[in-house]
Amino acid sequence: LKDLALFWTPLDPADAMRALSLSVGVSALPISMKLVSFKGAYDDAVCTDGTPSGYYYKEGSADSTMWLVDLQGGGWCHDEYDCHKRCTKGTESTMCTSKGWSKTHTEDGFYSTHLGDKVLSEAHKIWVPYCTSDAHMGDAAKFGMQFRGAKVIQAVMSELVRLGIGKTNSSLIFGGQSAGGRGAMVHLDYVKSMLGAAGAQVQVTGLLDSPLWLDLPAYPGGGFWGFGNETQQAHALFKPTHLGDECAAANKGAEWKCIFGQYRMPHVKTPYLLVASEYDSFQLSTAVGWHTPKTAGEKAYAANFAKQTAALSESLRANWKSTDGPNAVYSWACYCHAQTMTNQGFDTRTCGGATVRQALGRLLSVRGSPAVGGLRWVDYCTGFSC
Repeated sequence: LKDLALFWTPLDPADAMRALSLSVGVSALPISMKLVSFKGAYDDAVCTDGTPSGYYYKEGSADSTMWLVDLQGGGWCHDEYDCHKRCTKGTESTMCTSKGWSKTHTEDGFYSTHLGDKVLSEAHKIWVPYCTSDAHMGDAAKFGMQFRGAKVIQAVMSELVRLGIGKTNSSLIFGGQSAGGRGAMVHLDYVKSMLGAAGAQVQVTGLLDSPLWLDLPAYPGGGFWGFGNETQQAHALFKPTHLGDECAAANKGAEWKCIFGQYRMPHVKTPYLLVASEYDSFQLSTAVGWHTPKTAGEKAYAANFAKQTAALSESLRANWKSTDGPNAVYSWACYCHAQTMTNQGFDTRTCGGATVRQALGRLLSVRGSPAVGGLRWVDYCTGFSC
């Protein structure tokens, strides 16, 4: 996609497709990032146990004005029992404390160095490890624990400004996987304001991987009480504030829906690429009783889930009204979850003949053109994980 400056005006379609074609069959190499701790700088940006959070950073090329921020996934807790089970006293789990964080971290997929993709390969990269147990969205303390995901994200935005984003026209891809994808979904429309004055010079695009929870009844006899019930408890516990004015008004008295994919995504205004597996392995395995669907009844449940996911993905694209640029949807019929930080998920598997890298490249190439067709990659096939 040549140079980031071209993202401010649409690329010639032939140039865009030539650039996209370069990614086919080219190896991607992992990158290593260095830890930057918030200790002494942002006192409220802490992990569940109160230790300072932080981020991993790799500086991009000198002429790059592209920035990537990715939020790690890893579930959440939603009540006192669940939170103490997740983060036991004195825990060394990196999902709860920064005590054991390494000085460097390596990532593949979306963050990999790729010969055919100069824009992403040479971007400035920040990876946010997940230690707040609240899908990066909370601002509360309870049970002797801290749930300060929103404070961590604000600290990351302040660091972006310190590092130079927005000094000239810049682009930011803000995303995450699983709980990180849900956190990115919640914050996406607030990113420009979180950047302060620098936000006026930043074009924001989301890469939302697996945030699309569906509010379906759990499989009978599976033992799970439903993602909707779980989210209601989490909302009351974490007290997230980035609910979106339109979503909060539409769900007055049920504001928990504004941190739930099915209900929040129709209100997101910032352009994004949504990645949603029609056979989302986390949602389906949890719903049927914490195993892969295997009986005829479980597979029928999975087939309905796939149908609903595809339909919602199509609806999000068809009903997009933002004038800031187009959105895009990528819904493959794989039994998988949160794959964009893997080379297989970002560069190998395809949907509608395109990899996620190619789909994201296509979205970026038309980012300045709200009225554009296509940008939907949705699988329609028969059979479980077809």
